[in-house]
Amino acid sequence: MTNAPSSSGEHLLELTDLACNGLLSSEGYIQLDELLSGNRAHQKVYLEYVYLHSNLAEIANADRPTKVLTLDTKPGLYSRYLTVAIVTMPLLALLAFAALFALQSEVWNKTTVFANSQRIAAVRRVSNGATWTIDETDQRMAVDEQQEINLTAGKLELILRNGTRVVADSPARFRMNNDLSLQLTSGLIRATVPEGISGFTVTTDSLVVEDLGTEFYVEAKSAESLTYVSSGSCRVMNSGADGKDLSERTVNEGYCVLSDALLNLVALDAEQSLAVCETMIARILEFDSTIQSRSASVCLTNADGKTVDANFCSTNRLIYVIPERKRISLSEDLVLSDGTQAHSMKVIPAGTLVDSYLVHYAFGSPLPSDRSPGISPEVQCAGTVTFSGSVAAVLSEEDDLRRTDDLFATCRFSSPQRRVLEANDRVEINATDERTVEMSFHCREGDYDQARIIVMSPPGE
Repeated sequence: MTNAPSSSGEHLLELTDLACNGLLSSEGYIQLDELLSGNRAHQKVYLEYVYLHSNLAEIANADRPTKVLTLDTKPGLYSRYLTVAIVTMPLLALLAFAALFALQSEVWNKTTVFANSQRIAAVRRVSNGATWTIDETDQRMAVDEQQEINLTAGKLELILRNGTRVVADSPARFRMNNDLSLQLTSGLIRATVPEGISGFTVTTDSLVVEDLGTEFYVEAKSAESLTYVSSGSCRVMNSGADGKDLSERTVNEGYCVLSDALLNLVALDAEQSLAVCETMIARILEFDSTIQSRSASVCLTNADGKTVDANFCSTNRLIYVIPERKRISLSEDLVLSDGTQAHSMKVIPAGTLVDSYLVHYAFGSPLPSDRSPGISPEVQCAGTVTFSGSVAAVLSEEDDLRRTDDLFATCRFSSPQRRVLEANDRVEINATDERTVEMSFHCREGDYDQARIIVMSPPGE
């Protein structure tokens, strides 16, 4: 296990220092906003740092006294101010430099400040038990140009100098050529490129994927590579000279392109793309959630802004767990069913920090009218999911779901009245482990089932 990259206080100082010096990326400003939101202690540190930095800049750039005297229209008043300023300026400068040095001493020693021109990325966070080397040096936190990362266990996230974030899932091996180019030898990565940055490129033995301002996944295997675009669009090209299809393709959100063993590019339709890539997507999304483990029948997926209805299902017909809003502070008591077999009522008090997950199971696309009589119009599935924190409640009643949509939902619902579980459906907290939820669903053609799981947010920033 590796040490944590940095505390929230240290990270706040890093971001504030970069902002004061005009070096903070758009992604950095988002992180800074998250740290300051609702945290009075962080806000106080931020304001003091900015005030000190501003005063120090004024002292460093102050005009000489002779120039100040030429603007003096009220000799008595300004002379007194000038006398005080001349006497105290050296002391103020000394104190300001000392305080600024004290605040920055820890920051300057952190690898997330890219003082070295060769330093292009830093390890921002890792999962429990993650092990990795950077140019064969164990657990390094800084990445320079042309250095290779070998992730042998767990997951890690890199933050690049230009604000791009790269998440890798083990086992993975890749080289950071520069802050706009990554060579993926094997494994799975997700690249999230901030607004205003484009041209970030991931290259495998058979694919070249160039972002057009987006978020995308790339997986390199021994016989093939594939890319899936989760947001925006990408330009995908064949990187092999012997490939039969050398034309480039523009891949839009929700679609996947893979290269086969002969280096041909194969474009998949939306349904095929989801079926091929949803387990790959789940591996990365798990890093961003509080889910500790899940059965093979449970798939973690993202549905931000999408409509989650009877058609939100791939041919795999898995149980979907969809992360909703995180670290929501309840403004008032929330009275809900506790999610146990007894169906008792539970009160989650105001001020509690919680995370929300939507559970969705559906039959999927309607069967063709000329289907074989042997094809059943009914499907069923069971599974479990274990969170890192205690499950506060499971919502399966129509009223509970609708009351909490505005607070937690990040997707759309076309027919809310159809979301109620039926008699043979079950979503319950395990009787002996309050972190585990057990699920069992039965769906007929055109139907879907939904529930919402409220989890206590883990301690953190």
